[in-house]
Amino acid sequence: MERSSRVVMAFRCVAAALALCVIVPAAFAEEKIKSVWVKADELMAQEKYDEAVKLYSVAIEINAEDPEIYNAYFNRGQAFMFLGKVNEALVDYTDTIRLNPLFEKAYRMRGIIYLNTGRYIEASNDFSRFIDLAPNNPSGYANRGSALLHLGNYDKAEVDLNRSIAIDPACARCYNIRYQLFTVMGRDMEAQADLAKAQSLDSRYKGD
Repeated sequence: MERSSRVVMAFRCVAAALALCVIVPAAFAEEKIKSVWVKADELMAQEKYDEAVKLYSVAIEINAEDPEIYNAYFNRGQAFMFLGKVNEALVDYTDTIRLNPLFEKAYRMRGIIYLNTGRYIEASNDFSRFIDLAPNNPSGYANRGSALLHLGNYDKAEVDLNRSIAIDPACARCYNIRYQLFTVMGRDMEAQADLAKAQSLDSRYKGD
């Protein structure tokens, strides 16, 4: 009976040791995965965008099931934008939205790409979604107003731009876009007033 007890005890010790061998490497691997991701974030803060892209790519590959992985996609998209790789950034922002449809910053950044590349309907749609998620952010209204201006929907553009200025009366870009709108609409006095306001807030705005 005593021999049998010793055998059982020995078996349990071996089983526990084997379990520990599985758990410890798994925990180490998870820590290593996270360290890659953290290092990528550090490289972003240091403006080392090429290196950050490489590490985010590794983090995405080895940590695809992490529910927070959309952040790595978004940050890699940001790094691509700083590198001037707009198409790659567009893919990453789209993947961010696929993984987290409530992540408003991805709609804003993708909308900016669409706006800057003449895809005004898609830009308007993304900024509408951004506004739904961040209704108190003036940039959503200003950017959608710009898209609507390019689409020739002047009345709705004016509503958006008025809203952006109501939220942030110090938004120079908002006044500058509305200046462009009023110019197209032939409302010259209002246009000049908005241009003057934009210039008083930011000297970069020179008008046409």
